[in-house]
Amino acid sequence: MAVYVICFDFFRPVDQILLNTPVNVTMYEPLFRAIESLGSSKQFSNSISSVFLVKCELSPKEIHKQLSHYITIEDRILITEVKDNYEAHFDISDWLRDHI
Repeated sequence: MAVYVICFDFFRPVDQILLNTPVNVTMYEPLFRAIESLGSSKQFSNSISSVFLVKCELSPKEIHKQLSHYITIEDRILITEVKDNYEAHFDISDWLRDHI
C-alpha cells in the first residue's frame, strides 16, 4: 500500500471571489466520503481547498478515476505519492509516521 496526498482547489465563480463568498463545501461531502472509503485517511481543509492523506492500494490514476464523479470540470486535483522523505509544519507528522 502507498500513501498519497490528494489536494483540491474548488472552483468559485468570479462573482463569489469578488464578494468573498466561500465555496459551499457541503456539496463536496460525497467526495470526502469517497476519499475516506479508499482507506486510512486524514483531512486538512479550509473553505476553498482541501488536502487529504490516504493510504490505499490504488494508483493515482485509479484514485482520480474514482473521484472524478464527485468534482466539477473547473475543480483542480493533484494526487501524488508520499515517500518517507517529507517535511511538514502542521499536525500530520504523527499520521505520516504511523502510515509510511
